[in-house]
Amino acid sequence: MVKSTLPLLLMLFSAFGNAEPVTVKLLPRACLGPLDQPCVIQLKISWQANEELCLYSEAASEPLLCGQQVRSDAIEVALQGDLLLELRSLNSNIALQKFTIKHLQPATAETLNRRRLRWSLF
Repeated sequence: MVKSTLPLLLMLFSAFGNAEPVTVKLLPRACLGPLDQPCVIQLKISWQANEELCLYSEAASEPLLCGQQVRSDAIEVALQGDLLLELRSLNSNIALQKFTIKHLQPATAETLNRRRLRWSLF
């Protein structure tokens, strides 16, 4: 009974609410560099929604970017570890989507040797 009423409830709420899906594109999702130094990247972001949205960083109280339709804007961001970004509604300040930009360290010869089997021929 519960499984059969769930699709009906979802259709009902989506028909009466103005909660249409937000289409978001964010690239790149990782920055490659030494962990002890800041990693600077150009984030390319675009979204389309029915309401005004703002992109926030966990470290900043001011939005990085706001708008209803943002098309291929580029933001320069310096990472000192992983960065959490939130796309929030300007009216309700509710987080609609969250993104994590990873700060990855390149593999060194030491880490590669650790992974290699001792009996390997290569």
